Amino acid sequence: MSKYDFEIDLSQNTSTGIILGQLKKGSTVLEFGCATGRMTRYMKEELECQVYIVEYEKSAYETALQYAVDGVCDDIMNFQWLRKWAGIAFDAIVFADVLEHLADPRLAMQKAATLLKPEGEIYVSLPNVTHNDVVLKAYGERFDYTQTGILDNTHIHFWGVENIKELVQGSKLHLKKVTGTYCATGETEQYAGGERPSASLLQNLLKERTCGEVYQFVAVLNLHAQEETVYEFHKPSIMSHLYLDTGNDFNGAEMVEVKAEYVQGYYKVSYEFTPPQGLRRLRFDPVEMQNCIVSGLRICQGEKELPILFHNGIQTENALFLPKDDPMVCMEVTESTEVLCVEAEIWLPGEGYMSLMEEACRKKDGECHQQRAAFDVERGQLHQELITLNCNKSELQKQVQQLEGLNTELQQQLQRMQTENDGLRQDLGAYIVLANSKDKYALEQDRKVEEYRFLAEERERAIQYYQNLRIVKLRTLILRVLRGIKRRIKRGIFHG
Repeated sequence: MSKYDFEIDLSQNTSTGIILGQLKKGSTVLEFGCATGRMTRYMKEELECQVYIVEYEKSAYETALQYAVDGVCDDIMNFQWLRKWAGIAFDAIVFADVLEHLADPRLAMQKAATLLKPEGEIYVSLPNVTHNDVVLKAYGERFDYTQTGILDNTHIHFWGVENIKELVQGSKLHLKKVTGTYCATGETEQYAGGERPSASLLQNLLKERTCGEVYQFVAVLNLHAQEETVYEFHKPSIMSHLYLDTGNDFNGAEMVEVKAEYVQGYYKVSYEFTPPQGLRRLRFDPVEMQNCIVSGLRICQGEKELPILFHNGIQTENALFLPKDDPMVCMEVTESTEVLCVEAEIWLPGEGYMSLMEEACRKKDGECHQQRAAFDVERGQLHQELITLNCNKSELQKQVQQLEGLNTELQQQLQRMQTENDGLRQDLGAYIVLANSKDKYALEQDRKVEEYRFLAEERERAIQYYQNLRIVKLRTLILRVLRGIKRRIKRGIFHG
């Protein structure tokens, strides 16, 4: 059994699904490398096409031939098919996962184009050798072939998106449209053994590439050279997660995946949903297994913006830096049927992240430059003052020496003054004792003077009294009084 013998997948993330989805019913189709005929059967039974096949492996050819109008079992590069069907014009020619096995895929395309109707189209699927997983392996000094997939061990030609243009060089073919299938970084057969690339600056830079996670290119070619090639690729994206707590805490069963698309250096989240009944809390995980910066974070319930209840990061003026490997932000939710809206800009450690950090550093450098300029001015002023101080240093030292000499002299004078002061204190004590004695004597004299003054006043009053008496009585009285006064005066003097 061929390693390419597997069930057909018609999903829009497979090359077979994309190609078969573009074929018109009833077409005449030339299919190269049909293997056991999984596409051949579908084109015959579901699309009612007339299919001609070319297959190298005999057993696979015999299985597929039952669904074909005719076939050739031979190497494509022998061109037996070209000679056999030279008279047939095909609506569609299919090279599904074939060209990478051929020695000269461009020549095969040129020859096949000669069998194409003027309005016909060629459908090609090619592995993308520039997928992030291949680049990451190469960065780790490895280039690993596998049984199937991008680096299938039978592949001898490889393409990036820019190389697809080479298929039409030297022919009348025109590259009409290029789209792709996708496989996330770390999910291809390159890491099938369970190993996974760790989150790194390189991985984040690779994820920002338009075709970084394109697994296969699917190209449509025709003969209309005037048309412009259309490239239809998904925007690079990451998956954010919303965990809903309805009473059972946060768990994987109540989790919503939200695609965040790449926009000019960051990943943009804009998501609305109706909350389930009983929703209590909401947890927003911007990215898994690596740190990030979140800016413009708004989680609204109706018109009300929900305040952040918890985050495991550092809040800055304009953003939230989440340095952990499991970044999260939690909010409480009011039980309501109002629509919840989540908006955020997620900066991973990649090109945009570095630009954001560089901008912050430039802003900080500007502030530091201003501070440094102010510091330099202040330092210049201080330097000038230091020069002035150094010039005065010697003069100050001389003044200090003079002051020290004066200080010694003053100390000696102070000692002499202290001795003199002690002598003056003794003299002062004696003077105080003498002054106290003189004060007592002066008080006694003052008392006597008062007593004499009183007697004189009494005599004047008596004289005045007797003047008013008759002359005779006055005279007698005067004599009597005079005698009395003389006696009293004598007594007073003696007693004093």
